Amino acid sequence: MAETFSYDRASFAERAAKLAGMTTFREPVGGRGTRRDQTPDEHSIAAAFAYARKMIWDEQLGEYVPDPHDVGPDIALAIITGTHAHGDRIIRELAAALMAGLGKRAEGHAPDILRIAAGCYLYAVSGERGRQPDGMEKRQYQIAHTLGDRILWQAAEESLFRAERAYRQEAHRVSPTARLQSSLA
Repeated sequence: MAETFSYDRASFAERAAKLAGMTTFREPVGGRGTRRDQTPDEHSIAAAFAYARKMIWDEQLGEYVPDPHDVGPDIALAIITGTHAHGDRIIRELAAALMAGLGKRAEGHAPDILRIAAGCYLYAVSGERGRQPDGMEKRQYQIAHTLGDRILWQAAEESLFRAERAYRQEAHRVSPTARLQSSLA
């Protein structure tokens, strides 16, 4: 028999599921915290995922900018919420990573690699398995699908770690306070 109530604190991934809508998992009613800024928790979590993008150095600007090829926060949110948000971008980036990772094994199989990337994405988000492309051997398909699954889950785990770190550090930031200036009346 499973317990329906637990005193354990919900993990960050469970709390991020609130972005898909309110749930009754573990907490029948979402409570209000005692934080002073009163920013809703869903907004803080969404901002943490925005901060979870990998940063790369831009030579022209001379500063760090978000990596345009990082789909980690997108896939993490898609897995956590069960929605197919940003699916086309994730599939394109995964197909490019698969082409690079498979090397010579991917030559001549670009449409098949794109189908495998879509299958990996569907499997990660909803648990549906894609079909093996007709023009590809079973061993090639297994290697490509395993690599695609690993790339997606690794990106999701890394960005979830970065998002949780950004979320937890938010509480430690000191907000500026307004100082009253004496009047010289």
